[in-house]
Amino acid sequence: MMIVALVAPVPASASVGAPPGPCAGGPPGPPLAQGLVPDGAQVRAFARADAHTQVGDELAEVELCVTVDRDDFTVHADPSELSSAHVQADGVLDFRVVAESGSGELLVDHASARLSPVDGAARWERVTGSGGPRSGAAPIGGLVQLGALADAGRAVAPVARAASTACVPTVINSNWVKARIASIFPAPGLRARLRVVHSGGGSYQVAMKVPNHPVQRVEMMHADGGWGAVTRLSGAQVHWSTSVRYLTIDNRYRATDGTCQYYLTFEPDQESGELTKEPAARPDYDRCIRVAAGRWLRADAGGKPYSLTYGVSAAGVVGVSLGVTKNYGESSHALVYEIPPGGRRMCGKDAAPAAASVVMGK
Repeated sequence: MMIVALVAPVPASASVGAPPGPCAGGPPGPPLAQGLVPDGAQVRAFARADAHTQVGDELAEVELCVTVDRDDFTVHADPSELSSAHVQADGVLDFRVVAESGSGELLVDHASARLSPVDGAARWERVTGSGGPRSGAAPIGGLVQLGALADAGRAVAPVARAASTACVPTVINSNWVKARIASIFPAPGLRARLRVVHSGGGSYQVAMKVPNHPVQRVEMMHADGGWGAVTRLSGAQVHWSTSVRYLTIDNRYRATDGTCQYYLTFEPDQESGELTKEPAARPDYDRCIRVAAGRWLRADAGGKPYSLTYGVSAAGVVGVSLGVTKNYGESSHALVYEIPPGGRRMCGKDAAPAAASVVMGK
């Protein structure tokens, strides 16, 4: 089966830091992401430096190797060739994929992956949330499988902008938005709390906007954590939220015809760690087990993550609400239930309570 590199030529003024032909110089690095090649398109990918940036900052990028086998493309990233500015301390790498059709139409996606060595070999895996340790040897989630790339249209930048400004991604705005990260449902006589010793961050959805096109919800990207908090024990039904800093980025892109095209993204950057709560309607789950008196934890990182399709309240900023995913973990994200003498039942929404995305006491 023949695999060939499909990489557009890079003009000298392009916004990438890799030499021409990022697949040159030996075998490609370990696979980072996979997807389908849009008809007649050339696919390129870029690793993005991660730093807590300010409005007006330009974002340094390095072009990654993309190989194509028939209708499938694979993005490769060799961690030994990427600096610490790109691969974060926790192994997370942010990247974008841009497919350019012959007519100049752009199809894009943005995502994050985590470096997770297996048997001494480098391996990239999907970032599903907090990044806490997993039980057993199962991978966190396999390669990032990109769906249909979002249509960025034919958004050619004004001539004045292209002539006066470098064609590189630039931060143009910053907003803090509320994101729900946990729900607690104790029964009468039970008390519970959220415990975060050290947040490993979470996965939050990206929104994309181009002129004369509706806002599109695309892939998830990683937002840094680094905070800790332990709430008071309570018998109330509660949703817990934190604030997430989102950056509005003018994603400029040097097309193969030399024009500077662009599209806007609304991307997660970091969690604040400041917790707020709101009353929650009590659910009724039936996947139950009997638990003994004492402390019961929902902390196993090997179970289902806490995930909401519309958990990020971004409609006031970008026009739509966005998704959120937080992994459970002993130190990174745990629910603690205090069970009274005689024991009680714990129930899970979509699995046994020790592995469910949401749990409740009965």
